[in-house]
Amino acid sequence: MSQSTTGKSTCTTCRLVFESSQLQRAHHQSEWHLYNMRRKMACLEPISLLEFERKAAEHRNKPTRMAEEYVCKLCNKRFHSLESYSDHRQSKRHEENVKVRTEKEAVQAYSSSDFFPAKSDTPKAPTVTKEVSVVQMCLFCSIVSQDVERNLEHMSVHHGFFIPDVNYCISLEGLLTYLHDKVAAQHLCLWCNDKRKAFQTLTAAQTHMRDKGHCKVFHYGDAIAELTDFYDYRKRQEEEDDDDIDDESDTDLDSEDSDVDFAVVDDDGYQLYLPSGAVAGHRSLFRYYRQNLRPQIPTNPSGSVPRMKRIMDRYKRLGWSAPSKAAVVVKAKDQKFIMKYRAKAHLNVGVKGNRLQRHFRKQVLC
Repeated sequence: MSQSTTGKSTCTTCRLVFESSQLQRAHHQSEWHLYNMRRKMACLEPISLLEFERKAAEHRNKPTRMAEEYVCKLCNKRFHSLESYSDHRQSKRHEENVKVRTEKEAVQAYSSSDFFPAKSDTPKAPTVTKEVSVVQMCLFCSIVSQDVERNLEHMSVHHGFFIPDVNYCISLEGLLTYLHDKVAAQHLCLWCNDKRKAFQTLTAAQTHMRDKGHCKVFHYGDAIAELTDFYDYRKRQEEEDDDDIDDESDTDLDSEDSDVDFAVVDDDGYQLYLPSGAVAGHRSLFRYYRQNLRPQIPTNPSGSVPRMKRIMDRYKRLGWSAPSKAAVVVKAKDQKFIMKYRAKAHLNVGVKGNRLQRHFRKQVLC
């Protein structure tokens, strides 16, 4: 852009000559001049006005890209450029959503094939929908099993989850219900417990436990007080106390100066309970005591004892081992202290509650 010796203005970029400076200034503000300036910066030759108008017409008539090309239906987001859409597909949030969707599809296929009977082509009579219990739901994914045993089998095989100290658990359904409430309602991690804040959703809590390897229950230290209602560690200590009593009784029987404790005789006087556990009957009932009857095996209608045995056998095949006796003794002492503290606190609450009863009056004898 310069001014020639004849007094006319020129544009060296577009290679034009103008009669006046006003026309030159108007040309400098045109899109054609700006386009040639960009080409000059890119070391390209300028184009004529006719070629520029042809390119502009082609650009205006060019159909715009479909918006669906820049829409992520999985994350429900829209993008204005292909670059931003590509960056989103490589983001961590998008990969997590893809993983969750893949797991859901696998869960549907797995549950329909392994846990629920396959659909047959023959028409069936309409059946009443059975309500699913929380003990049938997996704590770490959305699989729903047919019963508690299959649910525990799924969690142990696919997530490595084992019921802690299962041989001392007295309420399996209650424990699973409590753990499900912590995960589904409170959105807490079973291992982190209260060490970190609750998650926003159930899916986030389950994803955290699967990714971090936290598919287990924290049952050490103060956490024993949280789960003490579902366990009874005092069985081991009672068995050891019984063994000590038997040893002392055997020692007393071996001594020559030991006397018979008549306190072990029942009220009727027909049976004598020996320290070894045997029962001696009266001679008048000899023909009844000489009978060899079948031992009375206690029956459990609910079938919880065989079920717990099957669960323990399955755990042992997967490599589970029972806790040591020393650990059980420590937990038994802790549980005893907790139960004693609860009873004392309950007593204090009851005493304070009785004091608030204004209708209560002391009975005074005149």
